[in-house]
Amino acid sequence: MLSADYPFYEGMLSELIGGFLLIYVYYAYVVNNSNDMDQYPLMVGAVYLLLNMVHSQNMTVMVNPARFVAAALFNLKFNYTYIYLLSPCFGAISAAYLFEKIYLKNQKIH
Repeated sequence: MLSADYPFYEGMLSELIGGFLLIYVYYAYVVNNSNDMDQYPLMVGAVYLLLNMVHSQNMTVMVNPARFVAAALFNLKFNYTYIYLLSPCFGAISAAYLFEKIYLKNQKIH
């Protein structure tokens, strides 16, 4: 849920950036076969920790729509549902698109 003094558009932007960063790290490690996969869990954890440290004082949920939906169903409060359901999805889609356009532009996928 958003804090009372935190505008909804900042929440949307936070969720969008969070979804973008997590999926971009995923693509950078899984699609790019030259990276060492032993570091992948560490990088995902570091990105998630960074996102929560930056935005935890303003939002109780971060880049996890299931966590919001469970709390909303339990409390029957569905304020700003679109922030938590749509923003991470748009962030993930934009990260995948951007990674494909920048990194995979000159490479052939087998």
